[in-house]
Amino acid sequence: MTASSGSDEDGNVVQPAVRPTRRRSEAWFGGGVIVLLAVALAASQWARPRGVQRSLPAVGNRVLHNFELTERSGRTVRDTDLRGRFLVVGFVQTGCTLTCRFVGRHMVELQERVAGSDDVRLVSITVDPREDTPAALSEWARKLGADPDHWLFLTGETRTVHALIERSFLTRDPQLRGAMPGEFADTDHVAIVDRSGRIRAYVDGMRGDMATRVLEVLERLRGETYQGR
Repeated sequence: MTASSGSDEDGNVVQPAVRPTRRRSEAWFGGGVIVLLAVALAASQWARPRGVQRSLPAVGNRVLHNFELTERSGRTVRDTDLRGRFLVVGFVQTGCTLTCRFVGRHMVELQERVAGSDDVRLVSITVDPREDTPAALSEWARKLGADPDHWLFLTGETRTVHALIERSFLTRDPQLRGAMPGEFADTDHVAIVDRSGRIRAYVDGMRGDMATRVLEVLERLRGETYQGR
């Protein structure tokens, strides 16, 4: 629509300011949101407190230690219940606003792609047991659409859970004190555990191709198992 002109008190023609069309405004707004999301994603993936570096343990040097934790359903899960299967272990904090959601989304894709593989289990361990009760994890899992038979969400007493994460999967960094429960670095990664309980690889859970990379590792490990028979 074209705005009509008018006159001021002296009779001079005054052209009104042309307002942007609604479509242009909406397009600008949508583009702005996309940019903000992209910036937030980049910040969540790469921004760390000064002095904090990626410090993933060397693969093959760590094993899954004995544990007894509580699943979102309330049942007790032990390491022996998972023995003989490949595990893809991620770390969750239901109070996380961005990073955990992206990792969770990629885990959902992985769940779909391993749906027919009974030798694989997905496991999410909370880094914030005080807040992440079985009820909180159950709601988080429900929103993701996690299959309770193939994707476990584990919590427990804080000291017990943090000891398991530190001994089996991740390192602590004092620079993360106050920013990350347990001071764990690299919680945006998933660990792949072989059938004997050894941690064999880490995959960046923020990557869009996370599921594909995990599947590649699993195929390699299956090949090792086959050749070893």
